[in-house]
Amino acid sequence: MLGASKASSQPNSISGRGSLTLDQLGLKLPAPQPGTAPAEVKPKGVFNAVLDESHTSLMLQESCERAWFLGSGIAPGIDEHEQRILRSLSSYMNGLGTVVHEGIRRVLDAHREKLNPEGRVLKSPTPYEFDRISESVLERFSFMEGDSWSESFPNGRSDRDHPRFREHVKLKAELVGSNNPAHVVLPESSPDARRFERCREILKQALLNWHELMYLDRDDIFRHDPRALVPAGGLKRVDPALILEVEEKNVAYFKQDPFQILSMGGLSIPYYEIEAAVKDPPVPELARRGVSANFTFRVKAVLDFVYLSFAPDGRPRLVAMDWKTNALDEHSGRPALVAQEEHTTQLKHYALYLMQRYCDVFQRFEPEIRRAFERSGRPVPKLPAELTADMIFLGDVYLSGEQLSAPRRFRPVCAADLDLDAFVHTLRQRLVAKVGKFSSISPPTSVLSRWAPTGLDEGRCQGCNQAPLCPDAPADVKSEWPLSTVGLLSILKHPTPKR
Repeated sequence: MLGASKASSQPNSISGRGSLTLDQLGLKLPAPQPGTAPAEVKPKGVFNAVLDESHTSLMLQESCERAWFLGSGIAPGIDEHEQRILRSLSSYMNGLGTVVHEGIRRVLDAHREKLNPEGRVLKSPTPYEFDRISESVLERFSFMEGDSWSESFPNGRSDRDHPRFREHVKLKAELVGSNNPAHVVLPESSPDARRFERCREILKQALLNWHELMYLDRDDIFRHDPRALVPAGGLKRVDPALILEVEEKNVAYFKQDPFQILSMGGLSIPYYEIEAAVKDPPVPELARRGVSANFTFRVKAVLDFVYLSFAPDGRPRLVAMDWKTNALDEHSGRPALVAQEEHTTQLKHYALYLMQRYCDVFQRFEPEIRRAFERSGRPVPKLPAELTADMIFLGDVYLSGEQLSAPRRFRPVCAADLDLDAFVHTLRQRLVAKVGKFSSISPPTSVLSRWAPTGLDEGRCQGCNQAPLCPDAPADVKSEWPLSTVGLLSILKHPTPKR
C-alpha cells in the first residue's frame, strides 16, 4: 500500500468510512447557495482556457503560477509563436515515456476485445509479437534523433514524433545545460548522444519489466495477493470483457458517456467535473447584477489501464494503473519523496474521475461482467447498486531499473484511504482563487501582475521554459537564455544546413 491516510483512522471522516460516494463529495450536485439563485457557468467555447484543468497544469500553478500564465497563451502582448516554441522545449525523458506507453498500449490493444452497445464483438483479442513491438518503439525513439534538417518547422508544435523534435532537445541542452552559452549552434550530431543511448537502454528495460513482471507474472507473484487486484498469472489473465480503458487519449471504445468526454479537434480526452461557488464571478453581465455563480471545471485524467476484477467471494474491484518511467530506490523500493507526493496527488485526481465516470459501472457493464463470468465458469455475484471509494484501487507501476519484483513496483492504494473529501475542498479553493485572477473569462483577460512568480518568491526559481518572458526572472537565469525567443524561432524556422 502507498499508506493509509490519517482520515482512515478517524471515525467521523467521510473517507474513513470506506464508502465515499459522489454525493458525499459534492461532485454530483452543487451545494445550494443562500439568497439569489446562482448562475451556472460551464466550460463551453471561450470558457475552456480558464475552466479546463489537468494534474500537470495544477502542479505547475502550484510551483509557479506565473509560469502557468505565461505558458497558457492568455498573457497579453506576447508573441504567440514565441510562447508556443518556449512551451514546446522538452527532453529525452519525455519522449522515452511516450514510446514506452505506446509499446504497452499496443500489447493491451491486442489483448482486449471491443463490443458494440448490443454486445456484438467488433474486435476479438489478437496475437502479438512482443519483440517486434519493442523493436518498433525503439525505432520510433531513434527517429526523434534522426536526420531531419530539411524539414520545415511545424508551427511551434511539440509533437514528439515530428523529426524536428531533436532540435528542441538540442536547443534546451545548449541554452540551459551550458555554463556559458554565448551562441546557439546546431551541430549535425546530438550534443548529448551518450544520454540518448542511455535512454534507449532504459526504454528497453522498462518495456521488458512491464511485460515479464506485470503482464506475464513471470515470478508468479500475484498468486499470493489476497485482494485479487491482479489475477494470478498477470494482466494477461484479465478477461478482455472487463477492460474498460487503455490509455484513452483517442477514445474509440464502447459505452462512453458523451457528457464526460472532452472533444479537442480529433482527440477525445476523459475528464471529471467539479463545481465551485464563485461570489464575484469575472463575467461582466453577472458582475453588473451582483449575481454569484456555480462554475463547472473539468479536470482531464488520462489513465493508462482500467479494468474490473472480482475477489473469490465476488467482491468487486475497479483497478487503475498508470505506467511510470521514474526510477525506484533499490533499497526502499520507492521513488524520490517529491515524486511520491506528486504521484499521490495524481492518484487522487484519478480516483475522482473513476468515481464520477464509473458510478454506474455495474449496471452499464452488466452484460460484459456476465460474459466474463460465463467464460470462467463461475456464477455471477450480486452486483452493487453504486460504485464507492472502497471498491476502487489505484497505483503507479514503476518500470525503470532491474532486480525489483512486481510488489515493489506496484503498491496499490484504496481510494477510501486518500482523504478525497479534504482534497476536493482544497481543490475547490484553488480553482476559485485562479478564477479570481481574471477580470473576464469571455474572453479570458488578466494581467501579469496578478500572477505571482511563486518559484522566485520562495527562492526556488529553476529557470523554466518561460524564463525569457518573465520580467522578474533572476539575472543568472536570464543569462542562460542568450538569444531572444524571436532569434530562437528564426533558427528553428531556418536551421543551419547540414555540413
